[in-house]
Amino acid sequence: MTPGFSIPTDNIYKFYALLGLALVLSSMLSFVYVYDASRAKTLEWSEEIMILEQKEELSVSGEERKELLEALVKVEEENKNFYMYVLNLALGAGIGIALIGLIIWQFSVQPRSDRLIELQIKSLEMEIEGKDKKSDKRIPKYH
Repeated sequence: MTPGFSIPTDNIYKFYALLGLALVLSSMLSFVYVYDASRAKTLEWSEEIMILEQKEELSVSGEERKELLEALVKVEEENKNFYMYVLNLALGAGIGIALIGLIIWQFSVQPRSDRLIELQIKSLEMEIEGKDKKSDKRIPKYH
């Protein structure tokens, strides 16, 4: 079975550029996911804390539940900050890898590839011209 698209293995710098782009995109998507999931959990726990605070008298279990929820909110905030830090590192690494790959590919590798294509075209044109001259000699022209 043939895959829908292939990874460019003809040039390592092209691969770096695409790897960096993939890191950038996955970091951005993960940022949104982590932020949204953390916000949803924190909101749910904060609402329950507010409900518990509105009660005039809390039982021992209610007080423990409130303390647990407050600890969960604090831990979730710390986790979110850690995840965001890691995602920012991945985003920075992705941007760096993509830029390095693109710059080296564009200014070092691509000009040589372009030159090779130009030489191949010139070679083919010269070959065609040579065949045309030979064919002109073999076929007598009637005027």
